[in-house]
Amino acid sequence: MKTQLAVCPPNDANGKLMQLANFIVIDEVSMGQKFVLEALDRSLQDIRNCLRPFGGITVLFAGDWRQVLPVVRHGSRPYIVNSTLKMSYLWTYVHPLKLKENMQVKLTGESADFSNFLRSVGNGSGKTQAASGGFKQELPADLFVRKKDDLIRFVFQDMTLDTDWLLCATNSSADEINDNVLSLMSTNDEKEYCDLVEENEHQYPIEFINKLCPSGLPPNLLLLKKHCIIMLLRNLDPQNGHCNGTRYIVENYTVTLLMPQLQ
Repeated sequence: MKTQLAVCPPNDANGKLMQLANFIVIDEVSMGQKFVLEALDRSLQDIRNCLRPFGGITVLFAGDWRQVLPVVRHGSRPYIVNSTLKMSYLWTYVHPLKLKENMQVKLTGESADFSNFLRSVGNGSGKTQAASGGFKQELPADLFVRKKDDLIRFVFQDMTLDTDWLLCATNSSADEINDNVLSLMSTNDEKEYCDLVEENEHQYPIEFINKLCPSGLPPNLLLLKKHCIIMLLRNLDPQNGHCNGTRYIVENYTVTLLMPQLQ
């Protein structure tokens, strides 16, 4: 049993922002644990002094239950299913709406083959092979890329980083892709930002400490180039759009100052 407490005081900057809100959109809700949404529900009730769900704010949940469910450490299938929104008391207040038309295919004129393939995977009707603990999904040959550089050049054809993205399964893969993209950028004005640590400050070797990259923290050695993309890791000024996950384009920099532009 987990207990959720309101951690955002009503007189806090974020609390005041929530008092002004009347509509919230939460995407990929199928991947989030119900405890997070329940904590948000209780926090908004406290902040807005209203006992209605989410403090009376209309909340739009978006997601696809064919996709990955919440990650539960060492959790079996029943534990994983029990952690979803559908197993929460909040689900009784949800009015499900199903989207039946692929607007991306309709508006862009793209082929519907890939969309249909993803739907078949989600429905379990694609080509599969039995495997220990489940099954393996057979992927079309045209979805494979043998070299990372080929993948990068395919996605960033003209190295325009502000319109295209690459999704990575792990942080280490993302770091490796980022390094490759920077090396392929035509600009040569590379800048290094390094967090210096004195030799006697820690009982561990500096080389070991520098290799650590905890989630939510920048790397010890940060390589940047003009027009590359950076992401904010803190909620510095949510009211003006500077919050966790905001992307910027590096326009210029000095030894101690970055001059990014909001993307």
